[in-house]
Formats: sequence, C-alpha cells, structure tokens
Amino acid sequence: WCVAVWEALYGQRPHRGETLGALCTAVLDGAIEAPSRRDIPRFVEIALRRGLSVSPEARFPSMEALLRAIEDDPRV
Repeated sequence: WCVAVWEALYGQRPHRGETLGALCTAVLDGAIEAPSRRDIPRFVEIALRRGLSVSPEARFPSMEALLRAIEDDPRV
C-alpha cells in the first residue's frame, strides 16, 4: 500500500532498480529514493517511509495506525 501511495503522490517508485535483482537489493537495503516533489507534507513522507521499513517491527502495527499517522497533521 505504501509503495502505491508513494508512487501516486511522488510520481516515482520508492526504490530504484534497473533489474529485478537491483530492485530487490534496494528494497532489502531499505534504500528509498528521495521524493521528487516537495509539496507533500513531511509527516506523510515519514509515515510512508515507516510503512516501507524492511523490519516488520519498525512498521505500523496496523493499517488503522498507518492511516491515522497520515491523517493526523501535527501542525493542526
């Protein structure tokens, strides 16, 4: 879900790889490309990065928790 939302918001995939092997390596290394757009709130990027974490323990405990993090603008 986080990969799809990242691509929808930023117009690029979070991980780069010219081949399937390179893509797998980037995913497993946690190598996330810097977003091309800067008009998306930082807290959304942080939540998506957490959702893309290689370690299951580092991700959100549930989809509801992830959605709350994306919805809850700390500036409001």
